[in-house]
Amino acid sequence: MAGDNKPKGGPNLKLWMPLFFVIGIGLGLIALKGGVLENLEQIELPSFESPLISTGDGGPAGSKPSPAAKGEYEPMRCDHEAAEAIREKARNLAAFRDQGDKLTLTLGPAWGYYSEGLRRSFVEAFFESDGCLRGELRRIEFHYRGKLVAEADPDNWVRMYATPE
Repeated sequence: MAGDNKPKGGPNLKLWMPLFFVIGIGLGLIALKGGVLENLEQIELPSFESPLISTGDGGPAGSKPSPAAKGEYEPMRCDHEAAEAIREKARNLAAFRDQGDKLTLTLGPAWGYYSEGLRRSFVEAFFESDGCLRGELRRIEFHYRGKLVAEADPDNWVRMYATPE
């Protein structure tokens, strides 16, 4: 046994390597999960308030206009600064494709983290702010992950659909 160079009494690495691998993966997943949760907590959910001063029918700002008021949008009765601020917030959430009488927003990943109420308030506020800045309401489609999740137009106001997971 003069040629046997094995250390005597040392750890058997064949037994310990899988354990070290499992521990390393576990610690990595814990660190990753902690980092993801920390990043989610840092996402600031924006608030979207209507730029409307009045809906044109005497109702409060943000209320659905009466049928008589639909299409009779009064640009002088809205807050242009608030409308511009909403458009700037939207640029952080979506890509725009303006086709004149129709606007399409392709929403980014942040959309998936918003509650249904915040999603609806964003769609309504954006629709109203677009009308404020243009002087008239137009059709707007909101897409997320290739699916239509909301649409707004002067005739039907706002319709929300299921958001894909």
